[in-house]
Amino acid sequence: MQLTEEGIEVGPIDGIMGSKTRSGIQELENTHPELNELPPISVSNASVYCRTIGLLRNSTVGWSSVNGFINLTTGREMPTSHVQRAKALIENVTTFYRDDLNVLIPQTIEVVISDSADEAAALAAAKLAIQGEHSDITDGFIEWCRGYGYCGKSYGGVLAISYAAASGFPRNDMHELIAHEIAHEIQAQYVGNFRARGEEHRVSHRGPNWLTEALAHALAKHIRNPHKHPKYDLKKANLRREYESERLKDFIYQSSAWEDDFQDYSVFAGLSLVAKASHHAVIKFWEKTPELGWEDAFQLAFGLTVDGFYQKFGNL
Repeated sequence: MQLTEEGIEVGPIDGIMGSKTRSGIQELENTHPELNELPPISVSNASVYCRTIGLLRNSTVGWSSVNGFINLTTGREMPTSHVQRAKALIENVTTFYRDDLNVLIPQTIEVVISDSADEAAALAAAKLAIQGEHSDITDGFIEWCRGYGYCGKSYGGVLAISYAAASGFPRNDMHELIAHEIAHEIQAQYVGNFRARGEEHRVSHRGPNWLTEALAHALAKHIRNPHKHPKYDLKKANLRREYESERLKDFIYQSSAWEDDFQDYSVFAGLSLVAKASHHAVIKFWEKTPELGWEDAFQLAFGLTVDGFYQKFGNL
């Protein structure tokens, strides 16, 4: 992937960022201050830089998807049967995103799975170090997973997944978890994560936190049960409780992913959107967000304005 106008190349973005790429970015930041609003430059955010630069300079920017798409690393002590199940899940998730939804991403997503939270965290930290990312997720991941039968966390194109060996490999739950976290990483490659820029800046570029979680839920639930229409789950959710638009707005800047209301509302919102449009609309939304802004991209992809969605929320 490269920009050839004026002879400045930004790419290829398929490995560690080289000095030529970084110097080119610095030169462009001087002439295009808008680039300073983007996430810090790194391999995982390089696609966002490339697309934004192209839009600023009226250039056509695109890429071919990486051959691997998802690379799996398993723990050393995992039983052979569990490794085989993990590989089958990754193959299924890859088929859904790459082949069914036509997702194109320039960076391979690394997935590590272990029956030990300590090992999963260590493997993920090693993957991040290879990429030049400076975040060590070891302590955070272990704390995050404490007391749970299975859990997962992603950062910078790397997913750490662990499960309790004593309870066996929870296939269906792991299937949905992996698909959910992969969705977050795909969004990051299309839109950027902006984590380092602060919550308000992040939401202004990506959309509300409830929306980020909602779309990952919608895609993951479809992967878990592809033959069940989202309207079925919506009916079940409506029987369980009522959903209010003003409460949904409380989760624009929601930061606690484990809060029950946040999860309930996010799931319901995601199912509502894909039931009205389609699962392909999620990818279209992410593709168009850097160019149009998240609100206009939302309207284009899902067929109604953000305000319209809030007004109809719970009654779509």
